[in-house]
Amino acid sequence: MSELSRPISLSEFSLAIKDLSIDELKNIKKKLDISINRLEESNKLMSELLARVNKQQQSSADNDDDDDDDEFDTVDESDELIYKESIKSNEFVIENQINRIEKINEELSYRGDDLITKKSDNNDKEVTSKNVNEYSLDNDIIDSTAPNSVFL
Repeated sequence: MSELSRPISLSEFSLAIKDLSIDELKNIKKKLDISINRLEESNKLMSELLARVNKQQQSSADNDDDDDDDEFDTVDESDELIYKESIKSNEFVIENQINRIEKINEELSYRGDDLITKKSDNNDKEVTSKNVNEYSLDNDIIDSTAPNSVFL
């Protein structure tokens, strides 16, 4: 088991991924995408539960029927606080994971992996972009008068 009990910083992550293969980078990126999706689903569920709790609190304030209350149907203030803290914590983790995906994309781009998939901020569709730094290996357009020209 690792001695680290905390996640590594973004700068440490950037250094660590330099030693990984392209397949390993893509695998980590896929795992981060899955984690982000699950955290977003969890936040959505907790937000819906918070909305339901708020609606129940408003309706129970209007109707003071405490005879039919079930112990598990009622949500107290500590539960509401836990939901809010969990959502906030998840948002922090999501932001951290998005930053790590960006670092992986930068590393893949640096290595010349010309197909990078990024998650769009506006929707959940995957956008594929070609690397703009494509080099032509054609040598039929050679300027022989250019400085530092090499002829093989």
